[in-house]
Amino acid sequence: IKDHLVDPLFHPDYYGPYSDLIEDAIEQLKLGGDIKTAAIGEGHATYFITEKGKKKVREILENKKFISKFMLILKEKKVDWDEWSSKGILIYVYRKYPEYATKTRVPELKW
Repeated sequence: IKDHLVDPLFHPDYYGPYSDLIEDAIEQLKLGGDIKTAAIGEGHATYFITEKGKKKVREILENKKFISKFMLILKEKKVDWDEWSSKGILIYVYRKYPEYATKTRVPELKW
């Protein structure tokens, strides 16, 4: 997996860490019909994998066995992540990584 890692180059933004690379990847997935999004408020969105996207994920998982270990780790993490609200995640990030809170529009979440 390490051979496939790319630094997303996060930088401080209004609602926590932001990455232009991740934003570009999301746009490509949306344009390709692999995901769709629904806005849930200022600075927030929910992402959904489309049927086309699910088919691609299955193909990737079938063809690359090394991903299965990574997916197990993600499943374990997801259980914890699902317990947190977006506000809770942002509080955690701001407290653990205060350098990403320098441009925040929600300063009450900082310490």
